[in-house]
Amino acid sequence: MEKSRKPILGVGTSSILLIFVLLCMITFAVLSLVSARSDYRLSKKNAEHTKDYYEAENKANEILMTIDKCLEEQYTLYGNTEAYLQHVKTALEDTEGIVFSSQREIEYHVPAGSKQELSVSLLLPQDLKEGDSYYQIKSWKLVNTETWQPDETLPVYGSDK
Repeated sequence: MEKSRKPILGVGTSSILLIFVLLCMITFAVLSLVSARSDYRLSKKNAEHTKDYYEAENKANEILMTIDKCLEEQYTLYGNTEAYLQHVKTALEDTEGIVFSSQREIEYHVPAGSKQELSVSLLLPQDLKEGDSYYQIKSWKLVNTETWQPDETLPVYGSDK
């Protein structure tokens, strides 16, 4: 009388193990898909912000070039006198966005996207001599135009918010 030997691991155990491995693989696949989609959205947002910034930078440099040409023309005509400053103001007041915040300070702002702008402030030197720069860059910075409003709601199941 021979005893029949039954296998230690039956068909049911291997099926359960296979189902568990498949569930783990599906979970990891979904997690990597969600992570890739999130990285893609963040990359698109970063690329848009970078594009907006460099467009604003180019526009600010074009305005700076216009100011530099005007300062050079007026300096060759009038030298470093009060008439020089008056004629600079008169020549630049038609240029869009340029504001004289004081006698020797020029400011302008260039939009950089919907929530930021590039703010530039130039200082005209007091004692300008031949060969000197016609201006000094006092500030060249990116500034937020909107106030940040934090989301203070809690996403609770069944809440109205």
